[in-house]
Amino acid sequence: MKCSFVVVSKNEEQNIADCLESLIEIDCDKDIFLIDNGSSDRTLSIAKKYEVHTTVDNTASVSKMRNVGASLSSHEIICFVDADVIISQSWFDRMMEHLKKGDVGCACAPEKWCGDWPTWVEKTWLNAKGLVDTSVREVEWCQSGAFAIKRSVFNDVGGFNEDMVAGEDADLGYRVSRKYRIIKDGSVFFLHKRTPKTLSQFFWQQVWHGKSSLAGMYNHGINMCEVPSVLMPISFCLCLFVAILFVLFDYRMSLIALILSGLIVAACSIKKSLSYGMYKYLPLLFVLYVFFLSARGASFFVAGKRISSQ
Repeated sequence: MKCSFVVVSKNEEQNIADCLESLIEIDCDKDIFLIDNGSSDRTLSIAKKYEVHTTVDNTASVSKMRNVGASLSSHEIICFVDADVIISQSWFDRMMEHLKKGDVGCACAPEKWCGDWPTWVEKTWLNAKGLVDTSVREVEWCQSGAFAIKRSVFNDVGGFNEDMVAGEDADLGYRVSRKYRIIKDGSVFFLHKRTPKTLSQFFWQQVWHGKSSLAGMYNHGINMCEVPSVLMPISFCLCLFVAILFVLFDYRMSLIALILSGLIVAACSIKKSLSYGMYKYLPLLFVLYVFFLSARGASFFVAGKRISSQ
């Protein structure tokens, strides 16, 4: 099958060569489009070494750059690949196999860390996101980092929402899943060079991802599978706020709120461990969910305030 690869970048000199080389090595009739956001490092000079169509737009959002790349491309299948991602022939072959089916609009696979020695943060979180699940199943959103979609489907749902600064791929996926099937294939994976390695990196990544979650729900409408991912962080942060607020005035209320926040973390951790049989990771998941819920909750409050002011 013919395929157009779309990569967006900004200051990716440490990653762009590996990404582009992995795309060039894919055995298919293809074209590659790099949409750059005005890199000030060697990203563009490195990209010139490869057979890549390059466009520079230093004012666009990631969503707009991806839409630009899609509009410049010509093949029926579009693969959106992040600049810090490496894909393989097996990943590509499996995505194309799924997209041959008429009712499948999009195909994706889990991400995996680069290297042989991941940190406990990388290993625990990526396994919790589905790396340990080798099944092929239907999902309601696109795996961020790398996914393949039919051009007709992409155009039918209106492409990426250019008002979103993060979570644009999940938003696209929810709109796609209302009309077409999205298949996630756990038998393959892509390599992600910039997975969070520390708790600090993990926290700020989740703040970034959470920024547009409410805007996404406003755009594509409420999807019931999204509701817990919004309610849990908000409830957790409210409980923590009450626990801190009442610590000097009513220690019993403070203790109750603290216990409730702990139960929320425990519920999230246990649910995830049961989903993928990650029982030995339960204590580590508990720690990660404290940071996850704190980061997402904080980002939701900021996003909610921004939406209400519009």
